[in-house]
Parts: sequence; C-alpha cells; structure tokens
Amino acid sequence: MGAKAPSPYRPVVEKQIKLYPVLIYGTTYCFWCVKAQQLFEMMKVGHHVIHLDKDPNGEELSIALYEITGQNTVPYIFLGGKYLGGFSQLTQGLKSGSVQDEFRRLNILFEDFSF
Repeated sequence: MGAKAPSPYRPVVEKQIKLYPVLIYGTTYCFWCVKAQQLFEMMKVGHHVIHLDKDPNGEELSIALYEITGQNTVPYIFLGGKYLGGFSQLTQGLKSGSVQDEFRRLNILFEDFSF
C-alpha cells in the first residue's frame, strides 16, 4: 500500500493562504470562529473569512486544511501565509504580543488594546 495522494484541493487552499494576509477558515455556527472574527474586528484588522459550511467545496477544503495543519478543528487561522492555530493560539499570541509583532512585520495596521 502506497501513501495516500494529497487532496486535489490542497493547491487551492495554499493559494488562498498566500493571497490573504489574515485568513480564517471556519463555520458560521462555530462559537470560537465568531470570537476570532470579533477580535480582529475589535483590532480593526482586515481579514478574510471562508465559511467551510457555506462553501460548495467545504468538505474538500477541510481535508486539505487537515493535510496542511494536522488539525481537524475550526477555526484555522493563518497570518502572513503561516498557520497560527485556532482561537486559543490567537489569544495566547495576543497576550504575548507575538500576533501584534507579526502584524507589524506584515505592515498590517491594527488598534492595540489591553488583552
């Protein structure tokens, strides 16, 4: 038995990750996905959201995201083409300042707030 072929949607996801500096893959019914979006909105950070439950290829995109990240839970948050993690990693990064540092590195304007 050989290795499983990669998802045909992997190149699609990789292109999206490169295209959007701040990208969230989530679902419309996921509490943590909504909270991640709200945090970016509070910071006035432009971000792009792909709702896997609304996208006609959502299931295939989810498989590709699992291949890329090794995770199978939403939200999938990407900054500057790199996988940050989910909501917990986002809040940890905001508390430590590493997310803000990444925004600065990417020349993304944001409003800082006490977290």
